[in-house]
Amino acid sequence: MLKPGPGDNKPGKVIDTCVPTLGASIAEVCASPRPDIEVLIAEGVGFVGNDTSGVGAALAAVAQADVVVIAVGYTNRDVEREGADHNYTVLPPVQAQFAGQVLAAAKARGVPVVMVLINAGQIAVDTLLPAPDALVEAFYPAFGAPALARQLFGLENHWGRLPYTIYESSFAGRISLFDMNVSGDPGRTWRYYKGAPNYKFGDGLGYAVFSLACSGPPPSLPAGPALALSIACNSTFAGSPAGLTSGDEVLLVLHRPGPDVVASVGGRHPVPFGSLRGFERVALTAGGGAVGTAFPLAAADFALIDNSGAAVLYPGTHFFDVSPRAPGAPITLQVTLTGSAPVVLSQPPPLPPPRAA
Repeated sequence: MLKPGPGDNKPGKVIDTCVPTLGASIAEVCASPRPDIEVLIAEGVGFVGNDTSGVGAALAAVAQADVVVIAVGYTNRDVEREGADHNYTVLPPVQAQFAGQVLAAAKARGVPVVMVLINAGQIAVDTLLPAPDALVEAFYPAFGAPALARQLFGLENHWGRLPYTIYESSFAGRISLFDMNVSGDPGRTWRYYKGAPNYKFGDGLGYAVFSLACSGPPPSLPAGPALALSIACNSTFAGSPAGLTSGDEVLLVLHRPGPDVVASVGGRHPVPFGSLRGFERVALTAGGGAVGTAFPLAAADFALIDNSGAAVLYPGTHFFDVSPRAPGAPITLQVTLTGSAPVVLSQPPPLPPPRAA
């Protein structure tokens, strides 16, 4: 197990020596509700460098384990921080080799592996072979990660949704760090990326299954700045394979312009695949009934941004996808905005005058 350090953006400041490891937090969590579980902890390798002296102990732990939890990633001190970007998205070589050894040893025994990512910048995982059975994006967990340990063992069920896109490992070599055009080829962010990422914005699982029902706005409305409507949803706890009786659903509301709107834009400016217009975390319990959530929408939630930075409302077909946590399927609501011409809702502020030499 790799020792996760806390986030810190002060180079050279060593602050993780007194912070418990994730393994120690797991051992502490298991001590009370599950004293029958024995936790073996091995630090393995560091974030960078070539010290592999701990690999033997880690593989010995894998040889005895029923479930393997391996934490890998970056630190602010050694890999990524303000003023020190890295030009790769894969694990540092010492960790990549170590992770491969752990994954191969566990696979040979038929033991599942949970991989925890400790990072700020994205980590591509498509080069990890064999692949882990479960992946947890933990970013920089605080205080030795006791909350994460409780989540892993099902004592809590508050998992989130991925707030960014994890591109495949080849992405870093396909686009310049100085290219700020998010809509150009191959595109950036889930809104414009044309490739096949490892994971996309909004992905995320949990220990429970939820049901969702939504009712939308009227099918047709006049386009204009006074446009206002709402999407009403009811979420229900439907069960848990893990035997839990509560959990958090996270709903995303995404806007997509219809083909007729895209055609009316005519390539004059980029059109995203979608735009996030609302989100809500909903706490649900078994037998607790449905919990309602309302998502108000205004004219700006239908708008696209043109090349000048203006928000433009286009008549035509618009879709709103209410996206539940997997394995639930999105519910799509359609609204047709009537009108004969695009409506400019807002203009960007003027640029400030140039500074005197």
